[in-house]
Amino acid sequence: MLCPCKCGDLIQLTLDTKGKPRWQVSLNKRKQPTLRPSVHRKVSCKSHFVLKDGKVIWCTWD
Repeated sequence: MLCPCKCGDLIQLTLDTKGKPRWQVSLNKRKQPTLRPSVHRKVSCKSHFVLKDGKVIWCTWD
């Protein structure tokens, strides 16, 4: 996925249950994704966000 901050970076997340770290994706009735846990980039833009029901929620507790 492209970083939602619009920096243009491609974010690759591991969904493989054997990989670490790994994320889980679920879809609601409208097929909108929720991603767990949050994505916290340690490089570049350093964005920290949650994807819930297809919407980006920016984390401000860093």
